[in-house]
Order: sequence, then C-alpha cells, then structure tokens
Amino acid sequence: LRGRGLALRGALLRTALDTAQGIYDKELPENDPRLSVQAPRLARTVHAQGDTRAAEPLYRRTLTLREATLEPADRRTIEARNALAALDDGTSISRRLRASS
Repeated sequence: LRGRGLALRGALLRTALDTAQGIYDKELPENDPRLSVQAPRLARTVHAQGDTRAAEPLYRRTLTLREATLEPADRRTIEARNALAALDDGTSISRRLRASS
C-alpha cells in the first residue's frame, strides 16, 4: 500500500508540474528566469520516476535556460550541466550531488 501511495503522489506531482510548465510556456517569454526554476523541478521528478528518456530534454532545456540567464560558473548552471551528464553516464543525480558536496 505504501508503494502505491508514493507512486500516486509522484504521478500527481508530475501532473501538477506538467500543468505548471504548460502555463509557463504560454505566458512567459522564452528565456524568463522563472522557467529555469520550474524546468529542473519537472526534470528531477520525471527522472526520479525512472523515465530518463523524458527527463533528458527537460534537463537540456534547464541547461539552455540557465546558460542564457546566468553566468557559466554559477552554481545553478553547473548543477544543470552535472544533471545532464548524470543521465549520460547513468549516475544517480542525488548520489552525484552528494559526491560533489
């Protein structure tokens, strides 16, 4: 029962984040900094659910947005780069972030 509850909560979160992303896409300019907050949330949620194929374009979008709005050496830009790299080498994002701390 607990596993089903977690799966349901994850599905609801993903739906909410997808909906928010759709609204942001319609209402905000393409490189609005607020998108660089929402996109990684959705990417992490999708990735945590095991859907790497769907997570990759979201991580790429996050990196593109952060590169357009932040400095290359900014912590958030580096985190976006690392998250995308973690998909390529199959490393868990949380494990990779803990290792870099």
